[in-house]
Amino acid sequence: MVRIAFYGDDFTGSTDALEWLARANLRSQLFLQPPHLQEIEPSEYDAIGIAGFSRSLPPAEMEQQLRTAFAALQALSPSIVHYKVCSTFDSSPQVGSIGRAIEVGLQAFENATVPILVGSPELGRYCVFGNLFAQVGIGSDGDIYRIDRHPVMRNHPVTPATDGDLRRQLTAQTELPIDLVDVLQLEQAMDKLRPHLQPSVGQQQRIVLFDTLTRQHLTTIGQLLDEAATRLTKQNHPLFVVGSSAVESALTQYWRTIHAAANATFPSLSACSPILVLSGSCSSVTAEQIDTAVAHGFEEVTFDSPSIFAQSKTHVARVISRAIEQATLALKRGRSVVIHTAKGPTDARLHHGANQLRSSAVLGAALGQIAGTILRECPVQRIGFAGGDTSSHAVRTLGITSLSMRCPFVAGAPICLTSASDPLVDAMEINLKGGQVGAFDYFVQLRDGV
Repeated sequence: MVRIAFYGDDFTGSTDALEWLARANLRSQLFLQPPHLQEIEPSEYDAIGIAGFSRSLPPAEMEQQLRTAFAALQALSPSIVHYKVCSTFDSSPQVGSIGRAIEVGLQAFENATVPILVGSPELGRYCVFGNLFAQVGIGSDGDIYRIDRHPVMRNHPVTPATDGDLRRQLTAQTELPIDLVDVLQLEQAMDKLRPHLQPSVGQQQRIVLFDTLTRQHLTTIGQLLDEAATRLTKQNHPLFVVGSSAVESALTQYWRTIHAAANATFPSLSACSPILVLSGSCSSVTAEQIDTAVAHGFEEVTFDSPSIFAQSKTHVARVISRAIEQATLALKRGRSVVIHTAKGPTDARLHHGANQLRSSAVLGAALGQIAGTILRECPVQRIGFAGGDTSSHAVRTLGITSLSMRCPFVAGAPICLTSASDPLVDAMEINLKGGQVGAFDYFVQLRDGV
């Protein structure tokens, strides 16, 4: 029986959700396309996910994609359906609208109340009185800022954080009423909390946002979600929930307390050299990681990304070929490679070419083409992608069907194992990280092991 099915609004976030489920010893698989019942046997899985890219789409295109995805997930008869968003709540009325995703989900699953859970203490994300706070660099010792004062998120090229209050962000995206269960209420007894999450169908629909400051808050919310899902299942409806991987963390923490989940064991990450890293991130966190990698022996390939938007196909092909040639020569010499489209938010390459919406798709496809060609000329066992929007498009060009978790690395960015019909891509280790993930030596550790 599929206990939870999820759709990730970008690829890196999808592997984040996969990690928490696999860590709880749940049989979990992440698909790149909505799975069909003819292709899989749902009874073989406890958790199934779809790695999407709705975060980079305008609302009309989001709606079309989500209707198809939600129908596929509903066909699996899960107890819970999760629309997985970034823990920094990347969204706007024009791009990746979480409000619109909620409306589509309500139409699909007919719940009366949609719980939202974003704060994840394990990832350095906290929601207090409706306001989101985030640490600089997941898995690092960076400072914590309210999201609209975060030095990276306030400068995000597509969805800059302009308000710390998630209710105010959502009000700009949907007309649904929004309630809050704050940190003080979460200290109350369970019978006081249950009425906030009405597991009903057909009543007036609303959103309820949950604060999260501590791990105990997650366990409490996990119990509320599980109980609501149990009641809705009796009405032949799944519980529809929106949030970061805090949803998986909350549920699995609670399931462990009732012995419905366990702690899985994984091998440690061994050294692997050379590796190939492709970055479409413009985060200052990733920029520091690139510089550190180069200082520790990586070959740096500065990709001429503005040229990708040139009208001349010949020129575009030449630019891509140059990057492939430089990377391949280095890999054949046994040297790891990092290819990047930008280094930090002030990189001049960001101010050339098309608008940001088109950029993520075009640059992602180019990085995927580069990766695919390099793998055929110089196969590597481990590959990394940085940047949620671009990696969502890049990985799709490689012919990968699905991913499973290989082993933990940095919280929110596990090492995964590919499944593909192409033997050059099948059973390859792949790591996908968002721009904010990891300490300065992230790529060095990806090569040298932990």
